[in-house]
Amino acid sequence: MDSGEEHMEEKLRNILDNIRVNVYVTDVYTHQIIYMNQEMKKNCGEDKPEGKICWKIFHKEQERMCDYCKIPQLLQQQEEDPVICWRRVSEKNGRMYERYDSLIQWDGRLVHLQQCYDITEQARIEEQASRDWLCSVWNRGTGKQMLAQCLEKMEEDGHTYTAVLLDVDNLKGVNDSYGHNEGDFLLKNICQVLQASIRENDFMFRLSGDEFVLVLRDVGKQEGIQLMETWRKETEKLQSQLGKPYEFSFSFGVCHTKEDHIQDVAALIAKADERMYEEKLERRKRYLADEKYSRQFQDLDSTARRDFEYPSELLYDALSGCMDDTIFICNVKTKLFRYPAPFVEEFGLPGEIIEKPVQCWRNTIHPDDWNRFYMAYMEIKEKRKDTMSVEMRIRNKSGVYVPLSVRGRMACGQDGTPGLFAGIIKKL
Repeated sequence: MDSGEEHMEEKLRNILDNIRVNVYVTDVYTHQIIYMNQEMKKNCGEDKPEGKICWKIFHKEQERMCDYCKIPQLLQQQEEDPVICWRRVSEKNGRMYERYDSLIQWDGRLVHLQQCYDITEQARIEEQASRDWLCSVWNRGTGKQMLAQCLEKMEEDGHTYTAVLLDVDNLKGVNDSYGHNEGDFLLKNICQVLQASIRENDFMFRLSGDEFVLVLRDVGKQEGIQLMETWRKETEKLQSQLGKPYEFSFSFGVCHTKEDHIQDVAALIAKADERMYEEKLERRKRYLADEKYSRQFQDLDSTARRDFEYPSELLYDALSGCMDDTIFICNVKTKLFRYPAPFVEEFGLPGEIIEKPVQCWRNTIHPDDWNRFYMAYMEIKEKRKDTMSVEMRIRNKSGVYVPLSVRGRMACGQDGTPGLFAGIIKKL
């Protein structure tokens, strides 16, 4: 090495010794430390690390190269001159570091250079922003992004995924009867049971007020159903354990990437949502047929129950006035849709009664969501399905796109003829 190169190396060492970043250089073959700057020496508690094997400094009891060492990968890709960025918690001090590994020329030879940045506080803030503040699960945006990343890597890593959409039963009833603090208590405790039940590679996020999504890796659809039924039984025990006057339970729907041939986030959740709705109806039927429930009506004449009547013209107004979500109905025979006045006002609809809503929605649904909505609508119209479940963004009167979940069902008469299509629009 000539004097000019020696001067440049000395200058580089001086610069590295005076920055608040952990830097060290190792031989790519022997893993001996060639250089470590003053900041890293201080953090490692090493005055003279040069010549020592790196993993013997960082992991005193270790006898071989770290499993996560990036040198083999760097050597394999050295023609591309890669820089590998990754994060790991230090086993020495428990702090999170962001690391950048690369290969450089040092003393005329190829060496490994690592820069480490302490990002503990940054990572804590990032996680707080990504978490639902109430239930301590991932929030909607983060969860959907995590699921999208899983689906993108499916073919590469060979994993499959089951998405479970669950809806906490009777949250509104608990809020109305016992207060919102009790509703929050209900949500938090159900989430705690589920978080404690899922495995390390699974995750859970909050989709909306009372809806959550669980993502289970390498779990088949039937196995996913069995797991959810087991976890629901564990959840239902909370009522007696916590001494509460209300039930702890949920409804759920399951969709599997491979068995259902779906690899899109929105489609996966929509299919799980559809199955959850079906499961709700089935549970309701079982509940009505339950002997304990039937005994409550043993003193009622069966004919009187069959002929029970109510003023149907008031039902829509009564339901619309007691729900946070928007109820819509359609008379299939007249093809007229009805929406409540607050919804009409917020989204600038021409009126509460609309004859051709699809034409109305065409100009207000976000262009990226239109095809998804139209396909769901046509499946109902052409009688290929009797349920609708779709997420979309609709522009309000202020020009702001509002994300909504639309869920509906077709009700048929005794002869099987479609008579009423009704559903709920929920703000996300």
